[in-house]
Amino acid sequence: MLRLLLGLGALVVLAGCRLAPDTATDPDPYAVPPAPPPTSDPLRPDTRTAFDTGFDTTVLGGYEVFTVLGVYHGAEAPARDGETWQAVDTTGPGAELRSVQLRVEAARDEVIDPDTGPFTGRRVTTPASVVDEFGGVEDPSTLFVRREAGPLPNGPVSVVADSETTYLRESGAYPLSLDGATYTLTVVADSSEGGFIRQWQISLTTPNGSTQPVTRVPNRDGGHPRLLWAGDLDSDGRLDLVLDESWHYNVTVTTLYVSSEASPGVVLRRVARHETTGC
Repeated sequence: MLRLLLGLGALVVLAGCRLAPDTATDPDPYAVPPAPPPTSDPLRPDTRTAFDTGFDTTVLGGYEVFTVLGVYHGAEAPARDGETWQAVDTTGPGAELRSVQLRVEAARDEVIDPDTGPFTGRRVTTPASVVDEFGGVEDPSTLFVRREAGPLPNGPVSVVADSETTYLRESGAYPLSLDGATYTLTVVADSSEGGFIRQWQISLTTPNGSTQPVTRVPNRDGGHPRLLWAGDLDSDGRLDLVLDESWHYNVTVTTLYVSSEASPGVVLRRVARHETTGC
């Protein structure tokens, strides 16, 4: 499946655009907010308390991840020229994880660069990429990952979901079927009395019926989570996820969860996060 990623169209918010807050002076966007008052809502009294008091923002590390080819702000480019990554390739009838050498070259950052240069942006592509006249990138790869300890096993990959537009704004259950086994991603949007969503709480129910928290995504300024990818990336027969844990409308936080790095009794472990701003 070929996807057209329109350069900065995937990275830049054109309307109402502003830079993300200065994290050096602004509060930590992932700081745990005050717990809500007790509620009689039978659907989420315990879940709210558990997430608010036990949310873990740590990232295991040892992995890198991104999903979008095209032009990045210079400091936010996810890779360096010539690096070997692994990509989920959808050229054939089934998806495959393959090694790929990335190309990173200077390109015009349409937000801050003059027409004549110098150019501070960085265009990330693969040898299979086709760049159109508008800077958009057409490529069969949909997910890029790099593991410090060595590559994951190359070969066929079971893909459950592969989308840039699976928004998780509303409370609900999202079934994900992996090789005949059904997982359920559950989203709870916690709202204040005025209707403002203060955070999203995301949990995963496994085929054996056990449910565990995955993450809490705070809503600081118009952000919302998205499901970017789901499947068996590490070939262990269990579900892995890539979420956008955006806390701000102008920020994308691509976050990789893999099952093979999880502790015993835990479904997933957060291993990588890549944050980019639109403009």
